[in-house]
Amino acid sequence: FLQSLAEARPSGRFIGFDPHGALESPCPNVELRRVLFDPEQHLAELRPDLLVSRHVLEHLSDPLGFVQSISFGAAVNGLRPLLYLEVPCIDRALETQRTEDFYYEHNSHFTTESFSRMLARSFG
Repeated sequence: FLQSLAEARPSGRFIGFDPHGALESPCPNVELRRVLFDPEQHLAELRPDLLVSRHVLEHLSDPLGFVQSISFGAAVNGLRPLLYLEVPCIDRALETQRTEDFYYEHNSHFTTESFSRMLARSFG
């Protein structure tokens, strides 16, 4: 995903955070860091225009706290980055009682309503 963004916007700078990820990128404008994203530290250091989190929040034990730390870190640093958050939605699984959609590695599950509330509490 990050490589595709970098190829579409070669003048941009892209940084990926994954403590278990690759060490090097094939794209010259992509930097990979083998650490967790720390909003307090990394927002101040990098001053991003865009933050993308794809299929991360459902693995956290406190996704609300993490999203609120992004909101706080952005405010403290005078930033207003665009934020793209992608998580699995369990609305349909609940409607159809599909229990196989609940994965053990997901500490958190989101309905449309619960996800919207989390964002409202963080960015109100």
